Amino acid sequence: MRDKTDHDKYADDLSNIVQWTNWVESTMKRIITLYLKIPAEQVDFFEGNVLNNAVIGFAQKVKVVQAINRRAAAVKKFEQHPFSVMMTRRNAFAHQDLMTSVRLIEDKDGLPDVQLVIESMQGNGEFEEITRERAFAEFFEALMKCEKILDEMLVALGEEPRSVTSFPEKSRDTDGDVAF
Repeated sequence: MRDKTDHDKYADDLSNIVQWTNWVESTMKRIITLYLKIPAEQVDFFEGNVLNNAVIGFAQKVKVVQAINRRAAAVKKFEQHPFSVMMTRRNAFAHQDLMTSVRLIEDKDGLPDVQLVIESMQGNGEFEEITRERAFAEFFEALMKCEKILDEMLVALGEEPRSVTSFPEKSRDTDGDVAF
């Protein structure tokens, strides 16, 4: 079996990011449905049509869930920032042009290293360029914060937490750094 290339790792990261973002969005749909007390026989229609991802986007669902939290006081401090980081990094991965994202950078020892970078436009209109590994780590950290917030809200609404079950295991690379 051949070793994974940077392109293979990028594809794996993108696949995980899309699945985890869908998990967050699905959990937000569940919170909205629970809060509005949608009758069981109408849940499929409500979540599949009214809250469909093509009808109401991720950012709009975050705003609705945040408004629910203000009324239900489920989470003491609802942070919107992790949700924004998730979407920024998800979009950067999903729309990155792999043909133009290879860069020669210096590693931590000052040696040249070829890396895939992720580009995204910041709120001020400037481009941000970070390594694929850093972008993935930032996404994952934001995901963990979102999971905690959403699980607390589910519990406050009388539902069991819906924790993500398929996170990759953290491992140590040869230099002792945490790698994903």
